[in-house]
Amino acid sequence: VLANVPVETSRDEEGGGDGDEEEFVYMSSSSTESGPRDSVRLEGKNRYDRGLFVLDLRHIPTGAGVWPAFWLTDEDHWPDNGEIDVVEGVNRQSTVKTALHTREGCSMYAHVPDSVKTGTWDYATGIPNT
Repeated sequence: VLANVPVETSRDEEGGGDGDEEEFVYMSSSSTESGPRDSVRLEGKNRYDRGLFVLDLRHIPTGAGVWPAFWLTDEDHWPDNGEIDVVEGVNRQSTVKTALHTREGCSMYAHVPDSVKTGTWDYATGIPNT
């Protein structure tokens, strides 16, 4: 689904990028200080119920009004089946966020504050390792 901005898909056949013949998506940017700003939303054509997903980024943009994200969800049953925000940047913040969103009543380990879940998670016990 594309919003109101042209997006170009190309192939690096000259090898000028990080590797030969890489496919990439390019969207130009502008320094617009006030709205409305251009936006884009890219969705895959295929749907998966499980698997290994690899996100290989060269750059994540930052700045006022920028909210780059890569997330997974069950769009037919959202928000009840939750959402995984793998990478989510917000405006001018210097770090990206990772989040799990679930329906009301579903909770994680009670001794970890909701706003400070960092480190690794032991999925077998539900207890943070770090």
